[in-house]
Amino acid sequence: MSHKPWPAAVAGTAAVSLLAIGLVALLGWHTGQVALLTYGSTGTPLRYNAALSFVMLGAALHLLARGHSRPANWVAATATTIGTLTLTQYVLSVDLGIDRFFYGGYVEAPRMAPNAAFGIALAGMSIHLLACCGHRRRAVAAVAVVGGIVTAVGVTAAFGYAVDLPSTYVWLGLTPLSPPGALGITVLGAGLVASAWGSSETVDSPLPSWLPLAAGMLVMMVGVLLWEAFAGQEHSADLHTRENLRRVLPGLILATMALLAVAVAVMVFFFLRLLQQRTEIAVAEEHARRQATVLQRILDVLPVGVWVADGSGRIVKANASGELIWGAAPAVGLDEYVQYKGWWPNTGDRLESRDWALARALLTGETIRNEMVDIEAFDGQRKTILNSAAPLVENGAVAGAVVVVQDITERRSVEKALADRTRELERSNTDLEQFAYVASHDLQEPLRMVASFTQLLAKRYRGALGSDADEYIAFIVDGAVRMQRLLSDLLAYSRVGTRGRPITPVAAGEALRDALANLKLAIEDTAAAIEAEPLPMVLADAAQLTQVFQNLIANALKFRRDDRPPRVRITAEEGGGTVTLTVADNGIGVEERHSDRIFDIFRRLDTSGRYPGTGLGLAICKRIVVRHGGRVWVESSTGEGARFRFTLHSAGAAIGAARGVHASLLEGTA
Repeated sequence: MSHKPWPAAVAGTAAVSLLAIGLVALLGWHTGQVALLTYGSTGTPLRYNAALSFVMLGAALHLLARGHSRPANWVAATATTIGTLTLTQYVLSVDLGIDRFFYGGYVEAPRMAPNAAFGIALAGMSIHLLACCGHRRRAVAAVAVVGGIVTAVGVTAAFGYAVDLPSTYVWLGLTPLSPPGALGITVLGAGLVASAWGSSETVDSPLPSWLPLAAGMLVMMVGVLLWEAFAGQEHSADLHTRENLRRVLPGLILATMALLAVAVAVMVFFFLRLLQQRTEIAVAEEHARRQATVLQRILDVLPVGVWVADGSGRIVKANASGELIWGAAPAVGLDEYVQYKGWWPNTGDRLESRDWALARALLTGETIRNEMVDIEAFDGQRKTILNSAAPLVENGAVAGAVVVVQDITERRSVEKALADRTRELERSNTDLEQFAYVASHDLQEPLRMVASFTQLLAKRYRGALGSDADEYIAFIVDGAVRMQRLLSDLLAYSRVGTRGRPITPVAAGEALRDALANLKLAIEDTAAAIEAEPLPMVLADAAQLTQVFQNLIANALKFRRDDRPPRVRITAEEGGGTVTLTVADNGIGVEERHSDRIFDIFRRLDTSGRYPGTGLGLAICKRIVVRHGGRVWVESSTGEGARFRFTLHSAGAAIGAARGVHASLLEGTA
């Protein structure tokens, strides 16, 4: 039970006061101190059963404020029984023995006053009602009304003692309500009103539904006091009483008006707060409706299906894409998900109700991401979807879940076709590589024999067969030699991917030195000038990098200009984890329109026969660079020389990353 601060304080104070009143009276009974039973008055002492009931009801109010409803109910039930049986004795004029049941220390048991029994019985029933039904507005309102009535009984009796008006505390000439009893009944009524206020569930409205009734009881109580005062003033035979009433009546009227003014002001204040809060609630509800509309529009334009389920698994919100994926999907509970047909792609097993991602998010609170499922939608279409689900948690418990469904049927078909095509291309490339290797390797020996015997024939029969025969034999020898070179280059091209070594950190400068050593004679014959900057470490196959440098420099020496010796400059640029190597020359250059074609296999731009070669040198360079994850291109124009550039991964960046990973691993194990 939730309590507001000040009503809880009032209820707690009332409970402690009631306990004190009862315990002091019980002490007076057991010690014979009459002053503890009458508070020094000459009136009737507080009865034993009334004092005991005050103790019980004070304890019940205290237990109720602490949230112990069950023991409060039992304690209050005992006090209710005492009060009810006492009233029964008065009504039926019988003796049920309740007056002597708890205390037998006197010969003639003094009976509890009827107004005390009335207040105790009503208070006990009210506490029982709060303990059982404190969350209901009607029950709380009823307790508030009873609290007002009980308070009116006590205040009226106390007023009667103050102005010496016996009719206020003596009912029907029966046992009078003692001064301690009047105080106890007043405190008991105030405790009931405060407990009712604290138990009131007024989340949506600051004005409790029972407040007007409680205010009515207050007005009724004040009216009773005024009536008693006027009646006593007019009809009392005791002159002293009439004088007392005349003296206190103006103050009583003034206090009554002030009390009524305060009550009206409180009700007006609460009413204004109610209007303000209702306005705020209306604004908040309108804002919430707009947000819900915007959210639904956002959901409807999403290309993926979004479903929201409550705690039972029933779908409470879905967007248009979700309906399109599944068709007319039924909004069923968790155990009925078997109506949705789905199969695991890897095994083909059917999904049970609790295998779906949404069900597992609800049952276990786990989050599922991109779970592939083959389904049959409710319109009969077969599809493949990705399921992602997450629980919606409120106050530490799973209150629902949201699932995102993505239709990947078309994408999966494309991926499958692409995978089939890739396998076909890999098989075709393997066959082509094998064919190129076999052709270039196995044809070497027959060509070698043709070239050898043709050269032997030319040497032995030169001039003997005539000049035409000598020319024909020369053609045969030249063709055989060129075919040998072509097959040798083709073999080298086919081995780029199959005979390559692992890619490791390599000093590009060392690969360049090896290439220059292989070209030493050609460099000397052409009087070429070779310049090179310091080159960085790269990730490469050292032998293949040497071959790239060698082919590019050889091209620069071959395609030189007649008016000046060749000049070659090798440079490097680092950035973004890559190294761009450049081989620049001052040769004849390449037309811009041929800048891409020169890297094609067997592509030769020279048709005059002036420059020897097979057209595979640059194709081999491109294939090697592509194998290393880089690219190669040329920047040139006719007569202006050429700048061949290619990229490789920087070994420095890779080594730095590896050191960073190693350092993080060391920190993790520290």
